[in-house]
Amino acid sequence: MHEVSLAEGILKTVTEIAKTQNAQRITTIYLKIGKLSGIAQDPLEFAFEAISRDSIAQNAKLVFEVPQIVLQCTKCNVDVKTKNFPAPCPKCGSTCVQIKSGFEFEILSMEIE
Repeated sequence: MHEVSLAEGILKTVTEIAKTQNAQRITTIYLKIGKLSGIAQDPLEFAFEAISRDSIAQNAKLVFEVPQIVLQCTKCNVDVKTKNFPAPCPKCGSTCVQIKSGFEFEILSMEIE
């Protein structure tokens, strides 16, 4: 379950940033997680809840932004935004596509007190 190591990385990063801001508590953490990243939200939330106990991020809410997958057709160069993969090109019907985005994993921002 790689979500535990990801949760540890999130906690370390937000804790370091919060300390530079003299924060007493982290209340919310905003994340961008692509659909193709292989990261499952529920296990990540569970892992974060467990490892953030007794830290300034205890009880912090994780808010997920899940952007659409962006593909580029290799036949006609059209960019295709989709929620599913694989997806054919809406212009020419080709399934020969290159993935432009969908693997994101970013900490976007956080709210602190």
